[in-house]
Amino acid sequence: MAVRLAVVDDDGGALFAAAVRLRTSPEQARFAKPPSESFPLALADPARTPFAVLEHHVDGEAEVVGAGVLDTAAPTSDDELATLLTAAGHDPGRAVLLRSFVIGVDQQGRGLGAAAARATRQLAQRTSGAGVVVLTVNERNPAGRRAYERAGFVDVGRYLGGDAGPQRALVARCG
Repeated sequence: MAVRLAVVDDDGGALFAAAVRLRTSPEQARFAKPPSESFPLALADPARTPFAVLEHHVDGEAEVVGAGVLDTAAPTSDDELATLLTAAGHDPGRAVLLRSFVIGVDQQGRGLGAAAARATRQLAQRTSGAGVVVLTVNERNPAGRRAYERAGFVDVGRYLGGDAGPQRALVARCG
């Protein structure tokens, strides 16, 4: 399984179209906006970088299996997140928030989430010069948390800023 992240830079391209067609479960929708909602918002905001998660197959074909958004503004504009980052020894000004991260419901359980989350560290560094990627995962999503931990993310504390209940903030160094 080879996973690659590709920046989606327009709403008329094939990557955008494939990402917005991703099927997500009702449970996922409680915690993360699907690409059909997150990508238009991201494309309208210069602080956000939408990306597609591509799985490369042996035959050379690539399939969009997930999507997400990197946000350079949130780590400094969200006081609670900035406090957690600072307490953990990270500069919020060099952090990028991974948000609206989803793997299609038909693609889950194969390690794609962990592989893609690991790859966000290189994408964040390449697109914004970030030093760390931060994310929040709902406390009622243990499978998601395990995937992020397998990708090298470390828990830095409880985050209450989301509208879906208590979350854990996790951080991983870029590079």
